[in-house]
Amino acid sequence: MEKDFEELVKEYQREKEAGAEAGRMTELLREIMEISYDGRLMYELALWYWKDGYPARAKRTCKQIRQFFREGEWADRAGETLSLLDGDEDLPEILEKTWLSGETAAEDAEKEKEAPRPEKNGSGPQIPPVIEEAFRGMVGMESVKKELVSFYNIARLEKLREEQLGISGNESRSYNFVLYGNPGTGKTTVARIIGKVLYALGIREKDAFMEVDRGKLVSEYVGQTAKNVQKALAEIRGGTLFIDEAYSLYKKDDAKDFGQEAIDTLLKDMEDHRSEYSVILAGYRGPMTEMLNHANPGFRSRFTYHIVIPDYSDEELLEIARSVAGSHHYIIEEKGYEALKKRIDRERIDETFGNARFIREVINDAEKNLADRLVKMGHFEQADLTVLKAEDIFPEEDQGKDLKELLAELDGLTGLAEVKKSVSEMLDKIAVGKEAERRGIQGDFGMGSLHMAFKGNAGTGKTTVARLLGKILAEMGVLKRGDVFIETTRADLVGQYQGHTAAKVKETVRSALGGVLFIDEAYALVKDESDSFGREAVDTLVAEMENHRDALVVILAGYTGDIDRFLAENQGLRSRVTRDLFFADYTAEEMTEIFCSLAKKGGIRIPEDVLPSIRRCLEEKASAPDFGNGRGVRNVFEAACRRKDSRIAARMREGAVLADEDFVTFTEEDMLV
Repeated sequence: MEKDFEELVKEYQREKEAGAEAGRMTELLREIMEISYDGRLMYELALWYWKDGYPARAKRTCKQIRQFFREGEWADRAGETLSLLDGDEDLPEILEKTWLSGETAAEDAEKEKEAPRPEKNGSGPQIPPVIEEAFRGMVGMESVKKELVSFYNIARLEKLREEQLGISGNESRSYNFVLYGNPGTGKTTVARIIGKVLYALGIREKDAFMEVDRGKLVSEYVGQTAKNVQKALAEIRGGTLFIDEAYSLYKKDDAKDFGQEAIDTLLKDMEDHRSEYSVILAGYRGPMTEMLNHANPGFRSRFTYHIVIPDYSDEELLEIARSVAGSHHYIIEEKGYEALKKRIDRERIDETFGNARFIREVINDAEKNLADRLVKMGHFEQADLTVLKAEDIFPEEDQGKDLKELLAELDGLTGLAEVKKSVSEMLDKIAVGKEAERRGIQGDFGMGSLHMAFKGNAGTGKTTVARLLGKILAEMGVLKRGDVFIETTRADLVGQYQGHTAAKVKETVRSALGGVLFIDEAYALVKDESDSFGREAVDTLVAEMENHRDALVVILAGYTGDIDRFLAENQGLRSRVTRDLFFADYTAEEMTEIFCSLAKKGGIRIPEDVLPSIRRCLEEKASAPDFGNGRGVRNVFEAACRRKDSRIAARMREGAVLADEDFVTFTEEDMLV
């Protein structure tokens, strides 16, 4: 039957009073330490080690006391004793007499009754004090704690086997770590905790911790990179080296990059001096895995421990926000947390989401918004100085128009009857599917792929509709960022050398995540069968569309015939672009309406008797193959404005008397463009 802490302490006191041997005392104290770390008893363990002829173990235990308790009586006593041991002096006789003879047992027993002591956590693993203390006050991290406790236990087991059985630990084991995680998940904090644990266990001689990145290791000159790495390793001997964003050392498509020199130098030194320091690498999971697998055949094997640090949940991020605001002496109103959830949902798109870092930025911005709001208020109460409201966290100007306004704007566009019908049907399907999902109704209510082809001549409103549609889909909860609209062409996607194209496509897709990627004249991506770079762009685009199918909408735009041929020749795209919207040329009536709309926005009056001249002018211009529909109408309007100004200037030179309205009125003469 397992003994509890109090029973073991009583047994230890009885054995001590009975004058038991030092070996028996250390055995009992180690058993007590399995349950709880107690300052006085850990200090006595150090003294028993010294008495039993193990000064190295006594030193290590004193170091552990200072690490665990940091300050107070036991940390001070351990420091004093460690100084004596480091000086190769015998411990004063008073220490043995006072602490190992039992004279203080009765006095300290009362103190021990009052002192709070961590208890076992049910049947689950006990968290060692060094880890528990390091994570105190931190939100989440449960899976990380579990991984570190597992590491701690196996490392401690090896120490116990060596101390009690004389069995040396696994000499090939290296205490090096890889931390996989996205920005703001606490990788640096976890790395520092690992460094403390390594020191507390006596695996590392120092609690020194050095943080570096590519900029501090990689040089632009031949041979200098190796020197930078060797210098860092020399400085951190006995401690822990942390390399943040370590994947940046590996450039897959650049064999001449000096980052490879840094990896090779590090690898050799880790092999030659594996027991002298620990290395912790950190970064995104994908790039880190690629580096470990491909940078050097032996690189991955040097890292025994791999820990995945997950993103924070929404609830954990809200708790972090509460803590950050509280540290600045603010409180967040209840509606403010709803605003925070909207901000989090809008920004959490891919692995670049900033997690806790994002929350800190939001709170900082909210404080600035509060300051601006109070200035505008003029008069405010004292309580207003400490409350962050929803409008501070997610200002209305950042939220854009609501769904009703956006649909009215789409409906208000001139012409486009067929396009409006297609969009309406798509939005109806989305709305029905979401309501069915809310009610738990089973059936085929999926919206399918939302990637589209916008086909039509130039100037028919394809870009305008695409921008509006992105905002509408965001308001309906299909996309996260209605404000993200990336307009691109072949020049933005196709590179100039092997491997460049794929990187450009991936970077462009990443910039569009959460919103719309609009590729104008998409058929130009592949010029002909020999265009290998264009083919690479299409293949990469197809893969990215599949990888991020729920995170963005890709719209391919261009002339009808060209788009049809392009999709027919690229079945990977055709299978993912399932909606075709046809943008017809504007009729004469619609072009006239567009012209009048431009005039109204410009504050220009059009008399009724001038309208026929405008229509005739537009009909005549539209017969040219390169007119450009709406774009052509704007060109005609701007030309009419120039004619108007020249007409008025001529009359001014003639000394004519002009009314104010003459300056803002079109005449038939102005339409002779």
